Amino acid sequence: MEGIKALNLAICGSNPILGTMKILKGIRRRFWSKVNKKCESGCWEWMGAIRNGYGCMKINKKTVDVHRLSWIIFHKNIPESLWILHRCDNRKCVNPSHLFLGTHSDNMQDMCSKGRHYFQRNPSSARKNSICKLRKNEIIQIRKLYKINKYTLKELGQIFHVSFTNVSQIVNFKTWKEIR
Repeated sequence: MEGIKALNLAICGSNPILGTMKILKGIRRRFWSKVNKKCESGCWEWMGAIRNGYGCMKINKKTVDVHRLSWIIFHKNIPESLWILHRCDNRKCVNPSHLFLGTHSDNMQDMCSKGRHYFQRNPSSARKNSICKLRKNEIIQIRKLYKINKYTLKELGQIFHVSFTNVSQIVNFKTWKEIR
């Protein structure tokens, strides 16, 4: 976040870290030299370095995500605790009309609503995750068996190969609330 604050200040004009507006013009020149605006999708794709699928560049020995830099160039500021999200879902895109502000929670909801969550794309992996080990019918069965006092939480955990805590959360409707 410190680097972004420095960039926010720099783009707004007074920053001892990045110095003069001449340096800012240099950053902008470097930025634009690596942007391809000719994509059919309307995305402006970053043609420079990539880190975790996102475009990036070094500024003052700090690696900066270029979609965030694009936002600062066009909008001057990223409010603290907000993220820059992509409408287009193209991590390399720096087109400001494809970017919007949101919280981490907004980003997670956007990801799930578009089917981009790892377990949505890799259902076989979901079964290996403790949250996704059980199917709907097993959740119902766990609740029924617990309700009739046939098994303890620990025994149900052993039967269904999940933790005691997981079973407790299921029977107390802390998880899988939508299944009744």
